[in-house]
Amino acid sequence: MSIFARLFSWFAEDVIVKSLANSRRFQQLALKIDNTIQTNSKVINENVIKTGKETMSQNISKFKASTADVKKFGQTFAEELKREMAQASKQTGRQ
Repeated sequence: MSIFARLFSWFAEDVIVKSLANSRRFQQLALKIDNTIQTNSKVINENVIKTGKETMSQNISKFKASTADVKKFGQTFAEELKREMAQASKQTGRQ
């Protein structure tokens, strides 16, 4: 590693970090950012949970409706199949 890289590394680690750690304004800014993140994350979590519940209830309603449609289709198909089988057996009996 070159001497310039070592000096820059030392400067970045020692001088900048220590000056920011001792800076009252930087500490206040960090606290404001943390408070904003904490407040917004609570609101975001509540909205995500609320939206998730609404979406799930809508999907469950759609699923129930489609289940009823599938059941109706199955019943109609079975009835139609019985009619066709009865008609086919009548035609076979005639021949």
